[in-house]
Amino acid sequence: MSEQTQKENEKEIKFVKNRISESYGALHEFSLFATIEGLLKNPGKILFEIQEGKSNKIHWNLLLISILSFAFYGLIIGLFSGGNQIFYAIGKVSIGLIVSALLCLPSLYVFMSQIGSEISAKTVIGILLVFIAIIGLLLVAFSPILWLFNESTDSLRFIGTLHFFSYLISVIIGFGLISKCIHFLTNKSTELIRIWVVLFLFVTFQMSTTLRPILGTSETILPNEKTSFILYWMEDFSLKKK
Repeated sequence: MSEQTQKENEKEIKFVKNRISESYGALHEFSLFATIEGLLKNPGKILFEIQEGKSNKIHWNLLLISILSFAFYGLIIGLFSGGNQIFYAIGKVSIGLIVSALLCLPSLYVFMSQIGSEISAKTVIGILLVFIAIIGLLLVAFSPILWLFNESTDSLRFIGTLHFFSYLISVIIGFGLISKCIHFLTNKSTELIRIWVVLFLFVTFQMSTTLRPILGTSETILPNEKTSFILYWMEDFSLKKK
């Protein structure tokens, strides 16, 4: 990393840290709308409730926002193929992403412990919920554009690529937010969290392969054979190239 890039990163971290610091305080209400607004505009309030709040309601709100957002995104995916695939996609996307997050929770706790943080397990769970809630909200924000292309093309490969980059962008933005939150709480480097996010991506890619097909259709709801997402993508790409 060049010195100029490092200075730019430090400047960005300082800006976001100040933003979190300025809004760091109790939420006035715990409605879903207030939680969404806090995530998007006042992340410090969400972080305060996760770290110092006496109620776990913010955790349940974040979980509910994630489930509803993933279900809506699954609906958009399912509309590409239509029929029963709509219901399959809603279930597969929602369950797949929530289970993936649960599978990655222990590793997030260990990674944050390696940072030297004394953050509680409750706070780690809250940070994970912030991460997946932001991903869900961003996927909902991308949904109108994705729906337009659903209705405009029959190319499974093109739509799949579009969904891949929409998800990747959402994860990157989500990582940016939790990275700044962790830095705000610990005042320490979050380089290890970058590794964890890559791990999270690998887990979700493998989950999507395990639950395939999500975007297309098949004679069975779930596949009969086991494979890794890398091999599956390579085979799929080779078949479409022929």
